[in-house]
Amino acid sequence: MKWASSGKTYNRPWNTPAKSINGGAVYIGEKYINCGQDTTYYQRFNVNKNSQYGLYQHQYMTNVYGAASEAAITSDAYLELGIANHAKTFVIPVYNSMPSEKAKVTIGNQSKNGYIISNVNLRKGPGTTYKTVMTLNKNDQVTVQKGTMTDMDFNTTWLSNPYWYQVKGTKNGKAFTGYVSAAYVNLYKEKDIAKGAKIKLPVSVTSGHTVYYVSDNPAVASVDSSGNITGVNGGTTTIRAYTANGGISAATVEVSDLSAPKKPVIQAKSKNYNSVKIQWSQEAGVTGYYLYKKNADGKYKIIAKPNGTTYSYTDTKLVTGQSYSYKVKAYKTINGKKYKSPRSKAVSVKPVPGKPKKPILAKVGRKITVSWNTIKGASGYVLYRSTSKNGTFKKKKTLKGKGAVSFSDKKVVTGKTYYYKVVAYRKVSGNKIFGKESAKAHIKK
Repeated sequence: MKWASSGKTYNRPWNTPAKSINGGAVYIGEKYINCGQDTTYYQRFNVNKNSQYGLYQHQYMTNVYGAASEAAITSDAYLELGIANHAKTFVIPVYNSMPSEKAKVTIGNQSKNGYIISNVNLRKGPGTTYKTVMTLNKNDQVTVQKGTMTDMDFNTTWLSNPYWYQVKGTKNGKAFTGYVSAAYVNLYKEKDIAKGAKIKLPVSVTSGHTVYYVSDNPAVASVDSSGNITGVNGGTTTIRAYTANGGISAATVEVSDLSAPKKPVIQAKSKNYNSVKIQWSQEAGVTGYYLYKKNADGKYKIIAKPNGTTYSYTDTKLVTGQSYSYKVKAYKTINGKKYKSPRSKAVSVKPVPGKPKKPILAKVGRKITVSWNTIKGASGYVLYRSTSKNGTFKKKKTLKGKGAVSFSDKKVVTGKTYYYKVVAYRKVSGNKIFGKESAKAHIKK
């Protein structure tokens, strides 16, 4: 504006429309058209080697929307003037190694899952000119089947939504399929990367075509021209793969600040007379676990290698009443390398007979019969009785044998309430090893 409002060349100052049009036309003629930049494209992107200026010099286009928007303005002007059908000569630069019209690229999994980040129309084709199938809402789940460039005519709308995903899914019980702008879909994580680790996701592309890679957030994960992805800092980002003709694919990766998993928290309990169940805390992204057991010489040895989605283990063929100690360690395998957590704290547990179910009571004549379920591995049972709800239980009878699961209590008084509970035991080296007591049951005589 300062230049146009001052000076004396080219009809300046341009303080009227006529002076600016006439002066501007002379300026464009002298500085561009007569110098070899004789199209609006060459004026903005000087790729004419025969121009007076050097290649890529004396050009002023910085707006990537410019070519489309100005072409649209020119087309409208031709239509308004009635000269749109006049013969025209198009000067079209042709570049070396220009891509064919069809090329596909896929990075990572062929089919990907994601979710909608904002309300968007699902369309029948890859462009806003296609009919709307339905509206997808924020957080709606989709499966991405492929990526593609819009097939709309080149214009500013094209530039706003150049890449589209073909998606499918189910909404309100009805299956759908169609296209949404790729900008409205976030993909779920496909791969974990440790900070500083480098991986390369599988990539397939039509023969003879080059793949160009971009990271949405290089501060989380960077990608080089060969598709090698490097974890930079903790977080999640999407790696996108393009071909020059508009093929697109993407994969989301998560970078972990802590290469190794956290130390698991372990617990254990008796399962029955000769087995115990060990459980540990869950952590996403874990590849597997090492379960250790303390042996006779006091050292911990690996007894199992559960996978990353298994959080418990039953150790069998144990001796009733003997104490056993366990530890667990988690690991992640990233790019072929294992990152291990510290071992958990030790947990100790003794296998004991199982806990009987609540006894079944019945009045039979002047007696009360008490019965309960058989406990695997039991050598016998001890029955306890109390004469008040919160009173002290006293041993009523010791019954020997695995099948001794009933007793008739004859020493009862009509009108009084009695409470019973039972516990199983197993004899080991002459000692009785007791399990947990059953819940108490009561009955009024």
